[in-house]
Amino acid sequence: MTSSHLKSVEVPHGNLYPRLRLVVGDSVWINGEEHFVQKRQRDKWILIHLETQELLIETDLRLVDLYGSGKLKYRSRSSMCPPLSPMAPHLEDPHARAAAALKHDYVKYVMQHPTGFRTSRKWLKDRIAEKALERGEETSPSPTSVLNWKRLHDAHFQEIGLAAYAPRHDLKGKRGSRLPEAKKVALDRAVDRYLQGGSIKDAHLEALSYISDVNRSAEGKKYSESAPLKHLDEKGLLTPPSLSTLEREIRRKVSPFVKQAGRIGTYYARKNCQSYQTRGLPDRPYGEVEVDFTPVDLILVDDNRVILGRPYLIAFLDRATRMVVGFSISFDVPGYASVLDGLRNAIFQKRIDHIDGLNDEDWPCMGRIENLYIDNGREFANGHLLAAAADLGFNLIRLPPREP
Repeated sequence: MTSSHLKSVEVPHGNLYPRLRLVVGDSVWINGEEHFVQKRQRDKWILIHLETQELLIETDLRLVDLYGSGKLKYRSRSSMCPPLSPMAPHLEDPHARAAAALKHDYVKYVMQHPTGFRTSRKWLKDRIAEKALERGEETSPSPTSVLNWKRLHDAHFQEIGLAAYAPRHDLKGKRGSRLPEAKKVALDRAVDRYLQGGSIKDAHLEALSYISDVNRSAEGKKYSESAPLKHLDEKGLLTPPSLSTLEREIRRKVSPFVKQAGRIGTYYARKNCQSYQTRGLPDRPYGEVEVDFTPVDLILVDDNRVILGRPYLIAFLDRATRMVVGFSISFDVPGYASVLDGLRNAIFQKRIDHIDGLNDEDWPCMGRIENLYIDNGREFANGHLLAAAADLGFNLIRLPPREP
């Protein structure tokens, strides 16, 4: 049904007003103040304020409005308990009331039809089409919907009026497994077997073996006497979970990461399932500095055309400014001496005025490093650098293997 049709419906007066399930003696909280339900007079309720003993007279529609706006809560319990949301259906806005009135209109039409009410789908479809044509609506509800509305009408309309057609979110419970405890344990054991690298058939055999042991035990025989028939076979024994049930349980319980970590390996699972995020930048320079080395893409040759070799570069990069704060170049394979030389260059003031066109102020990077990020190379992961960090007062943060 379109929203324009719902908004144009006028809610009838009288006993069609939605009502709350109030009972004499209930505790009602209006704007946080507790009242006592004394009695009902026609379409109004007489409430007594527990502290001031003042009378409060409210209509059904007014109470529903307060409830829909969150200003009213009630329950049939002692006033020593805190108020909870009421367990009655409600219509909190005109659109919802119009939708309820529309449902009631269709239900009343099929119930009061001159030919008598029938549950035939064809008969209902014809009657619904007649009512939709009378209302001038292009679309109409299905026979199944009208039958469901009639069921709500028969169950609650005499008590709470149009509120009988409101959605009953308060009756929705938590979804959980309805399997016997033994089947739950069997599924858990099967899932564990699957995560250890077994196939889905191996896991199912694990569940079958456990249920077989339960049926042979005294507890299993006692359970078979009172268990629902749908969980028992022709001999009265507990049936094992099916293969499709096990597959659904694996999809529901086991995340892709856990599944791949158990069956293939943690490294593969982390690479295949991990998400990436950007770290926040530090507040000040030298707060976090990264260091790494790389061979330079140059071959050095002297004036006599003698090849000197390919140098290695160790660079210290500040994360706050993205500036190189220090470096070291050496022909030797990077080691502790090269790292210490680059660390000294990063901490102390640079002397670059011997280069044409540059002054010392052009590279104003010096200071104490607070956190130094290193990888697992031998030139970094050693006791010498750890001792130097303790002497110079900075923290060494070692990144996980194979994670730059």
